[in-house]
Amino acid sequence: MKKLLSILFGCLLALSTNAQDNRIEEEVLVDPIELLPTFPGGMDSVYTYINRNNQWYEKRTTVSGTVIAGFIVNEKGEISDIKILKKLYPTCDKEAVRLIENMPNWIPAKENGKTVSKRMVLPIRFSNM
Repeated sequence: MKKLLSILFGCLLALSTNAQDNRIEEEVLVDPIELLPTFPGGMDSVYTYINRNNQWYEKRTTVSGTVIAGFIVNEKGEISDIKILKKLYPTCDKEAVRLIENMPNWIPAKENGKTVSKRMVLPIRFSNM
C-alpha cells in the first residue's frame, strides 16, 4: 500500500512539474505606429474615390460582395505591393487592383516623428444587382 501511494505521489509530482515546464507565456505585441497612413481627405474620401472611379460592370452575372485588398503605403505615401487577400470574382479582383494602383499618394504613417512604411487593408464592395 505504501509502495502504491509512493508511486501515485511520484506520478502526481512529475505531472505537476511537467505542467509548470510546459506553460505558454503570452506575448503582448504593441504596434508603435503613432499615426496610420491616411488617404487625402480621410476614409470618406477613399470611398468617394472608389465610387467615382470604379469601372467594373459584369452583364452576364449577378455579383455582390467585397474584395479585401492589402497594400503598402511607403514613406513617400506611394502605394506598392498590392495583394488581394479575399477574392470575389476575377473581374472584381482586377478592378480592385486597378483602383488602388491609380489612387493618389496617401499621407504616410509616422513612428517616433518619422515617416515609415505601413501595410494597409482596404475592403472594396462590388454589386451589379
